[in-house]
Amino acid sequence: MEIARDDFIQYIYKLLGAMRNNQINSEFVKRVIFLEFNVNTYNQLLKERVDLKVKRIEATEALAKTESSLIKKLRSTNAFVKSLILSKDAKYREFVQTGKLRDIFYSGKGVFLDGVKYFLGGLKRNIDLGVSENIIIDFENSINSFELAFKNSELIKQNETASIIKLKEFEAKFKIDIRKLSAFVKSQIDSSEYHIYFYNF
Repeated sequence: MEIARDDFIQYIYKLLGAMRNNQINSEFVKRVIFLEFNVNTYNQLLKERVDLKVKRIEATEALAKTESSLIKKLRSTNAFVKSLILSKDAKYREFVQTGKLRDIFYSGKGVFLDGVKYFLGGLKRNIDLGVSENIIIDFENSINSFELAFKNSELIKQNETASIIKLKEFEAKFKIDIRKLSAFVKSQIDSSEYHIYFYNF
């Protein structure tokens, strides 16, 4: 039966506390040092996992905010472009490749980013139509904010995934080590003392 993480943590702390208080021989002392080291490593991995989860949530919120802002900017800039040319005109494809703005909105974040960059290229190529430098700068700033938030979010997700894998690998090995350590302790103490060292899971 698989022990839940919280139960496992309780188990190792009870075992560690009892072993510290009852160092009955030199082999016990060695095992206490081993256990303390592994508990510290485990705690660091758990903390890293929680920290990265919080960072991922914050990065996702920041990304959603910049995406929403960029969508608003794209809508208003597109409305301006459509005051200069019609969306059915071939020239409009210099701004929206497919000719349909919704194709940019309803796509994954990477495709969305490519779409808004393409739209920006259209703005830069059509200054002679009456697209002002301010509109271009404003739109480009919104894209840069979104791209930065997107890259940051992706990096944190990758780090979080790596952290989860590292924690699971350590935890699996640590559980095996704890089983061996528990067997060792049982070999050194009387069965009437088991309740001091172990929970019954």
